[in-house]
Amino acid sequence: MIQRMIDDHKSSVESAHETARDILAHTDDPREKRLVSSDIDKLMTHWNTINTTAANQLAAVEAALTASNDYHSKADPFSEWLDSTEKKIAGLETAAASTSAIQEQIALQRVTSLILLLLLFKK
Repeated sequence: MIQRMIDDHKSSVESAHETARDILAHTDDPREKRLVSSDIDKLMTHWNTINTTAANQLAAVEAALTASNDYHSKADPFSEWLDSTEKKIAGLETAAASTSAIQEQIALQRVTSLILLLLLFKK
């Protein structure tokens, strides 16, 4: 959008510059030459500043867009992993809070381990 605005005004600035050069070429009054020369120098300095600023802003926007794309390419897979992990954790059994419940879980774990060992050695 900024570049379009600059492009829209480019012909006006070029026309003003050309007109100023014609005035400078066809006037003999030193005071008028100084004024026109000063005004056109200010215009061209301002125009160059606008172009430089616009180019810098465009570069900053492009850098921000690249950084945003990099972030999303890394954050999206992580977010998906986090969601699936959260669902897995939600389905897990919670740890017991009482001593007797903990002892029961330990006993169940031992029995399960023994069954697995028997199955492994049975083959």
